[in-house]
Amino acid sequence: MPKEKIVIGAAFFGKVWENVPDSNNGLYQPGKFKKSESIQKIDDLLKTDGYTYYWDITAQAPYIYNASKKLFITYDNKKSIEKKTRYALDKGLGGIMFWQLGLDYYKDGLLETIYDVKKIIQINRSAFYKKLMICSSALYPAGCVFSAYNCFTADCN
Repeated sequence: MPKEKIVIGAAFFGKVWENVPDSNNGLYQPGKFKKSESIQKIDDLLKTDGYTYYWDITAQAPYIYNASKKLFITYDNKKSIEKKTRYALDKGLGGIMFWQLGLDYYKDGLLETIYDVKKIIQINRSAFYKKLMICSSALYPAGCVFSAYNCFTADCN
């Protein structure tokens, strides 16, 4: 499959798994799907409900675990969204899509992270190409847009 047809997914929610054994902080353990939860609710759980934050080095994504309740929650945060966005742009993939906008923060959210990373990379690439006196649109896409499908593409031409 051409890399331009690959689009990475980003979750603006978390998946809650129950009955997850207290081994390896819940990572790679069996469990039963319980429900989905908003990013805001996950932040609240981290502050008040006995959950501990962890980073999965392999998946490059966060998760939280509550050993006493045997609950495991996997989700995306600003750090993982930034990594996914950079990866999609650096590798020349088709883009990154997300689900579900209504579960994002109202201000300074995950969508803004995608946009900010895209903008920074475009500025850096533009400066690089200008230094080399190579300003061809064939080498660097002019820009990207957000569509009705909650997706931006790395090549909008």
